[in-house]
Amino acid sequence: MGFRTLHTFTGGNDGATPGRVAISPRGVLLGTTSHSGAFGYGTIYSLTPPGSPGGSWEFMTLYSFTGGADGAVSSGLVFGEDGLLYGATNQGGTLGGGTVFSLAPPTSPGSAWVFTTLYSFASGTDGSFPAGVIVGPKGQLFGTVETGGASTYYGAVFSLKPPAFPGGSWTKMTLASFTASGGENPESGVVFGAGGALYGTTVNNSGCGLTPGCGTVFSLTL
Repeated sequence: MGFRTLHTFTGGNDGATPGRVAISPRGVLLGTTSHSGAFGYGTIYSLTPPGSPGGSWEFMTLYSFTGGADGAVSSGLVFGEDGLLYGATNQGGTLGGGTVFSLAPPTSPGSAWVFTTLYSFASGTDGSFPAGVIVGPKGQLFGTVETGGASTYYGAVFSLKPPAFPGGSWTKMTLASFTASGGENPESGVVFGAGGALYGTTVNNSGCGLTPGCGTVFSLTL
């Protein structure tokens, strides 16, 4: 099978508890950790393939979350058509409900990657604990919040529309709010299906008889 460990996290500045990875056109792996790092709130890292077969992959920490306005506890990254990386943090942000962020490559060799907080969730009806994002055909971001929405508890599906001009604000919209009868607490985000529908899961539902509940699978037609 050719199994190989490419990097073992130490729990130091490189982070700990990695999430899913994204792959660049050059084969570079980019991902996040949800713990440790320079400030203890996780990291964004890259793993560059070796120059020759059998060589070592080069690990680099691109960003360390501070747990403040930039958020904390990220679960992974996706690439946008604009070449930027996008992700979400489950906690932190200026309003405490988590964030959606972007990470832009350095503008010149050796300079730092550029981190930007695109949106901070306010909890309550706005939602909290986002579970990653996906990129739509027009650059919109789609995702779920585990709690919040119309009920303030059961969670919601949201979108973020890019600004009309560089430096403007992203526009957040709640697309659907969950209820006890239709599933509760989506923790895993969404994916696109045929025809542009969104699909995802919730971890709870009423009437199951188990704690936590049995969960549901849902679709959302845009």
